Amino acid sequence: MRSPLLLSLPLVLVACTVPAELDPGAGGGDGGGVPQVPRPWTPAFRQASLVIADRVHIEGPKGLLDHVATRAEDGFHSYEAETLPRGFEQRFQVLEPDSGVELRAWLDNVEIVAMRELVVLERPGELDVLLRATGDAYWRDLESGAERRGPELRFTGPIGPVPEPGTPSEDAPR
Repeated sequence: MRSPLLLSLPLVLVACTVPAELDPGAGGGDGGGVPQVPRPWTPAFRQASLVIADRVHIEGPKGLLDHVATRAEDGFHSYEAETLPRGFEQRFQVLEPDSGVELRAWLDNVEIVAMRELVVLERPGELDVLLRATGDAYWRDLESGAERRGPELRFTGPIGPVPEPGTPSEDAPR
C-alpha cells in the first residue's frame, strides 16, 4: 500500500517549479527573465592595450561591471565591496606591496596591472567611463607599439549609442 504522502510528492515538486519565461532569475541579469536591451557603451577601450601603474581607478555608469574582469588571489590580495552614496565600489589591494605580486584586470580589451591598488566604481547616472592610472603609470598600444608614461595617465571613454557588431573603434586610448 502506498502512502498518501508519497503519492502527493510529485505534485509538490511540480508545483515548486516555475517556467523559465516567468522565472525572475532565468536568463541572468536583473530583468526578471525579460530580454535585456544593450546599454549604450563606449568603444574607447576596444583597442588592445596595456596599462601598468601603482594604483588604477576605473569608474563608469551602470553596466560598467559587464565590461570589467578582475583577478585576485587569496593570500596575496584583499577585496572589499561596498555600496556607497556615490555607487558600488570594489577595492582590491596587494597585501605586501613590495612582494612583486600585482593585481590584474581587464576593461574590455585593455589589460590592467595595478602594483598596489585597483578600485572599480559603478556609479548611478549617465556619465563617461574613466580609467585613471597613478604612480609611475605606463600605457602601450599593443598593435602600434605607441607608449606613454607619467605620474598620472587618464583615459576617458564617452558613452555613445550601442555599437553595431564588428564596428572598429576610433576612440581607443592614445
